[in-house]
Amino acid sequence: MIRADIVRKTAISLGTIHHKLAEAIDTVLMTVAGEIVADVAGAGPHAAPYREGHLRDSYYAERVDTFEVRVANNMEIAPYAIFVEMGTCKMAARPHLKPAAEAARDKLNELLREINL
Repeated sequence: MIRADIVRKTAISLGTIHHKLAEAIDTVLMTVAGEIVADVAGAGPHAAPYREGHLRDSYYAERVDTFEVRVANNMEIAPYAIFVEMGTCKMAARPHLKPAAEAARDKLNELLREINL
């Protein structure tokens, strides 16, 4: 009986910790994704090339799953985003999204280390 009570209490504690940890990680991921979007949307050093502003306006962050956040562009607004980022045979690449994500890596690691439960 004593062992069953300890196991049940441990499972409840671990479940609570898992839930709090998942919430904290989700908050960190959405924060960093939002900063990447702000960076490529023109507020940072990795701003997307600008002509009319469609490319910059097309970026957004979304939660895909637990522990997974995506920074992407709206293809209806700027279907050419991949060509700007990667280049074509007739146009040099003008990377902005990948450098912004790489620049945010240290901030992500720092925020994840700061999570305290």
